[in-house]
Amino acid sequence: MASILAILFLILSPLAGELWSSDVLPQMLNLYTATFIISGILSELNCIEQAHLQFKGTSFSAIAKQTVPFFYILYHYLHEQPIHLIDLTLVTIVGVLAATCISFLFTYRYVRFSKVIDFIWIKKIFNFGKYSFAIWLSTMLSGSIDQMMLGSMLSTSASGIFNVAMRITNLTDIPINSMSTIVFPQSSKRYEEDGDSSIKYIYERSVGVILAVLVPSALFLFIFADYVMLIIASAKYQEFVPLLRIILVNSLFAPYVRQSGIVLASSGRTRINFYMVVLTAVLVFLSNLVFIKHWGIMGAAYATVFVSIIMFFITRSVLKKYFNVNFLHPWIYAVAFYPEFLKKMLKRNA
Repeated sequence: MASILAILFLILSPLAGELWSSDVLPQMLNLYTATFIISGILSELNCIEQAHLQFKGTSFSAIAKQTVPFFYILYHYLHEQPIHLIDLTLVTIVGVLAATCISFLFTYRYVRFSKVIDFIWIKKIFNFGKYSFAIWLSTMLSGSIDQMMLGSMLSTSASGIFNVAMRITNLTDIPINSMSTIVFPQSSKRYEEDGDSSIKYIYERSVGVILAVLVPSALFLFIFADYVMLIIASAKYQEFVPLLRIILVNSLFAPYVRQSGIVLASSGRTRINFYMVVLTAVLVFLSNLVFIKHWGIMGAAYATVFVSIIMFFITRSVLKKYFNVNFLHPWIYAVAFYPEFLKKMLKRNA
């Protein structure tokens, strides 16, 4: 799958350069194809570790993956040196490679090689993987369609402004991504033991914990959006603070939608999950096409929230049908999270 994606990038990179009027973009995309192969190995190692309900390697590898580019940018910022995009792409590849090496150190004891090829398992993995690959590809596209459309319909600077706001709101994705890493292996295991009844509790509880952590951070960013934008970006982005606030509203729907994909995949319903992700990508494209045309950069933010609300109600119907999920229960778990967390901390320090 990674090889297919790498070939597609190599073929389409000249077209991307023409579409966004960039000479350096094709070179960046050609170099970046190396990450698909390396990331394929990294994902395999992370999945093996998570299947054993261990997460240290995944955590440290994720930190390494982001730390390498961070220090490269920090060094050039402190020394007031220009950052070249080709060099940044190479540094990103180094970061992925470092993450893979770290993950291997934590996972190699679980890795087993077989001399016999089990075609039954190959068929099962392929049937599961074809939908997982399509889901990943559709998710990647739906997460970047808005920025690509801003770049082509308005300008690359408009895409950059929207990217700044998205980067800030990505801070609210930390609890979602962390919980997703834990929930998938746990829900798969519980599903095999207890069936659909176990998914209801796992989904509602995991979304509740995410909301408990996410809502205060999102509220903080919403209230102090002016200062956050000034510190992270600069004064020239201050007029786009309303853009940041609108996108932050989207974070309240994200846990419901994101965790629905996790529990659907872990319960073997990858086809349904695939249809929902494809629908999301189509809605993102159509809504951005209309909204950007009418409201410019703000239209991309409106489209993001609009699609999230639609997918929230679709997700609600699907999970109600299969698992009898109650979408109010996560808020009950969210409120209960604080006294439970405080009790555990006091008990640990006693």
